[in-house]
Amino acid sequence: MPSEAARTRRPQRARSATTGSQEGIMTEFEAQVLADLSVLKNQMTTLVGDGNAGRIGSIEQRVTQHEERFQSARGFAIAIGGLVTLIQFIVDFLRRK
Repeated sequence: MPSEAARTRRPQRARSATTGSQEGIMTEFEAQVLADLSVLKNQMTTLVGDGNAGRIGSIEQRVTQHEERFQSARGFAIAIGGLVTLIQFIVDFLRRK
């Protein structure tokens, strides 16, 4: 059974995460964490963008252009292959005559 002192003791309040050992004073660790968080936020804004096209949007656009050019080159290669095959059939047909 708990003692009288244990039953009447008030729970201690947890210290605020934004203040140090004294109210309103920021510790060196907290200042470093906030500075690192600010740098991270700026890097994320640069990477993702702030409503405008960021780096990811730019990369997506470049990949889309690459895919379009690749499809165009592929179609050209297929057309050239068909033309070469047709020429080869004509040459073989004329040799047999």
